[in-house]
Amino acid sequence: PSKRDPSSHIVQYQEVLAQPLPLPDQEIRQEIGKRLRARRMLLNLTQPEVAERAGVSKGTVSNIESRGQGTLESLMRVLQALGLTQELQPLFQQKPTSIAQLEQLEQPLRKRVSRKRRV
Repeated sequence: PSKRDPSSHIVQYQEVLAQPLPLPDQEIRQEIGKRLRARRMLLNLTQPEVAERAGVSKGTVSNIESRGQGTLESLMRVLQALGLTQELQPLFQQKPTSIAQLEQLEQPLRKRVSRKRRV
């Protein structure tokens, strides 16, 4: 593929998206920004286009991509603009690691947390 061939970049962006996340907080934020940029590029969108779709400023998109900084609301808007909201679903799926946890998951959902007992 030539330098102008977008298919060569698709492979590069997919490789970025497949990397495991690093552990330190700042590195995770930067990696998320890097992956969002890769997704944006894969969709052939500019930062202003994503900003318009998300209802945020171009600077917000730039801050999220380059430094991993922004509000949760802005991040959610950018995720929606990039078609990535379904990617969050695994974060909220509980995976039992024991039979006791499996049984607990089958119980009706609680509406409140229990009060802490004073010792």
